[in-house]
Amino acid sequence: MDEISRLLKDGGVLYVTEVVEDNPLFKLLRNINPSWEGDPVKTRLTRKELRQILNKRFSLIREDMSYGNFHWLWWIFVTRFKDISIITKLIRFAERQIDKVLKNRFSCTYHAILRRHAHQ
Repeated sequence: MDEISRLLKDGGVLYVTEVVEDNPLFKLLRNINPSWEGDPVKTRLTRKELRQILNKRFSLIREDMSYGNFHWLWWIFVTRFKDISIITKLIRFAERQIDKVLKNRFSCTYHAILRRHAHQ
């Protein structure tokens, strides 16, 4: 983050997407396969830990979580329905509700658009 902050111009925008360890299922899968395309995954952060690291250098513009736990449902529905936008909305709604019940432990990817603090 130090190097990104150094290279980004004052007021520059950074888009971050990272798999987080909040979801127990994804944590288990990362333990089973601790690499991504052959590269070892060395840094494992929760959403809160990643946000703390980013907040030191950047101002949050937009934050979102991606669930993706039920992404396989799209493949089932795409063969039966021509317009899956309603299915997509229903799946995202269901995943958000589950995330609330599980106190933010159902998401698997953190996304943020950030702006570099001026004069760092």
